[in-house]
Amino acid sequence: MSFVHRNSDIGCSEKLQIAIDIRPSFLILYMLRNTHIITLIVVMSLVSCMHAQSNLDSLYSLLDHISRGSMISVDEGEIITIGNGSPADTFPGLGVFFVRLSTSGAVLSQSSFFEEGKLRFFDNLNDVCIRDSLAYTFVSGTSPQYVLIYNKFSGVLLDSVPVPSAFDPQGSILPVSLHRIDPNRLLLCAQATTNNVVETQLTVFNMHDMTMTHIRSSLPGFDEHIKDAHWIDGHIYMAGYVRSGSSLSENFRSMTTVVKMDTSGQVIWRYLSPPDSLRIFTTTAIVNQDGIVLVAQNFVRRYDLGNGVFRHVSRPGFAYINSDGALLWEKRVGAARYSSTSILNDVIECQDNTGFIGIGVQSNYDFSDYQLGLDTLPDGRPLQDDAIVVKISKAGAIQWTRNYSRSEGLFTNDRLKDIVDHPAGGYLISGDVAELSGDKPLVRTWLLHIDEYGCVVPGCHLPSATITPKADSITMLLYPNPASDHLNVFVRTEQSYTRYSIRIFDSLGHVVYERPHAMSELTYILDISDFLPGKYFIQLIDGHSILKTSGFVVQR
Repeated sequence: MSFVHRNSDIGCSEKLQIAIDIRPSFLILYMLRNTHIITLIVVMSLVSCMHAQSNLDSLYSLLDHISRGSMISVDEGEIITIGNGSPADTFPGLGVFFVRLSTSGAVLSQSSFFEEGKLRFFDNLNDVCIRDSLAYTFVSGTSPQYVLIYNKFSGVLLDSVPVPSAFDPQGSILPVSLHRIDPNRLLLCAQATTNNVVETQLTVFNMHDMTMTHIRSSLPGFDEHIKDAHWIDGHIYMAGYVRSGSSLSENFRSMTTVVKMDTSGQVIWRYLSPPDSLRIFTTTAIVNQDGIVLVAQNFVRRYDLGNGVFRHVSRPGFAYINSDGALLWEKRVGAARYSSTSILNDVIECQDNTGFIGIGVQSNYDFSDYQLGLDTLPDGRPLQDDAIVVKISKAGAIQWTRNYSRSEGLFTNDRLKDIVDHPAGGYLISGDVAELSGDKPLVRTWLLHIDEYGCVVPGCHLPSATITPKADSITMLLYPNPASDHLNVFVRTEQSYTRYSIRIFDSLGHVVYERPHAMSELTYILDISDFLPGKYFIQLIDGHSILKTSGFVVQR
């Protein structure tokens, strides 16, 4: 491999943790057609992080690459992000970047590794594990696949260890997850393709002597797509889906699967979702010490496109499997909309042990709207994908759902990828924002700091104090105030889908920003980095009627 390494070290780094990266193929292809890359990272946090946004902006102007799949870890007062992308000066070379920051947003170190001359992403970027002064990650985008080993303090790439296709020298593997077994060993999970059949290859990687042992898993008659694997108390738990037939045909079958096996690969039990229903794109899972598994999965709807061609699109949800492999409950998430991009990318157990929080993306349109060639919904809103955060109890009851919108325009894609506990309370979430604007892509990493209720704007979970008169039934919360580069605006109205718009005026009465089609129960993250310091007014407008006016200050 030929790597370009860029590094700027101002401090030291600690433990990294990463989730699975799922990306719509149409968006990847769009970005690869273009050679101009713009990248920005945004942090919306509670009090501890808000003053650091300018530091984060300057960081990504230095890196100057597309940022995708950024994953995070918080450890001993530091935030570490990892993602994949492209530097503007070596495109089409794409690769991995690492950035380390304090919780106040100050850049401590940064580095990037790019494989020159290959128009391929390190697309399944997985957990990064720390052992002493070394950091390990399992990446794809090359053949063979590699475990990358780098110095956690400087970010210098020290070694790249190839991981072979162990059961078929002519086959290929695709990394999907990496987790620590013990202080010396890692469990690598990859999809292995042998004679056009998809199986699972698990690799126990010894970090001390770089040796590997391999375990094979498959289900006869199906392609097995395992998306996550954990080693718990001498057992291996895997979660994913199995499928048979072409996804464009009527005989297509796809089922969620969870497998418990011993460390030799002997299956103890296997859960399969009912064969008369479709489950596809199981993305991740968490396993507690009792062997109970929570799976993030997708519920699928079949569309008949005519001439014997079918399309399967999905809606995110959860499945809860007990330690004997029996289904306890399933739950769908969000509105009943099915699309090719709605998905949950990561889950975490709540800090108070009352349930789980899942993060991902959900479309504001159904696939049938897309098939009709619509650019907007009946209420005038453009078709787009909004970030979703949802809490579910251990009994399977949805506690709350929050939606976030950063980008604007047709077919924008605001996705959340990874979630970890924040040391100051609440949770830190990473993702990316993709805007298909003109002939140039705009893809940016973003970080959100939410509280225990899923709020970026404090108080978004509280009900309105009164519903009469009409003006008091409108809630518009701003955070922070004063603001610097970004303003978070939470809107709650009596109706969810309306013709509301958001408009911002400067102190002279000039309109400096307008966003049509505002929705209730959604937090808008507005870029105000070009606003001059001073006082501004923000209005929620219904047609020609002003429903709510609030003031805020831009201060730097």
